[in-house]
Amino acid sequence: MEQLVNALSAWMTAFFDALASLVGGAIRLFETPAQMIGVPAELFAAALFLGVMIVLWRAMNKYIM
Repeated sequence: MEQLVNALSAWMTAFFDALASLVGGAIRLFETPAQMIGVPAELFAAALFLGVMIVLWRAMNKYIM
């Protein structure tokens, strides 16, 4: 049982490390454009993500309704 818990713990740690790396990479992708307009990269990335989500929501609304 202890081996199972250790294996799951190692897998979860690796998964969340990889996820954090991907998120960090995505934020770093937006650093240069964000610096050009003078906002933090996190806010710029969040605003772009929100815009994409709104566009997808509007596009799916045609199929749902």
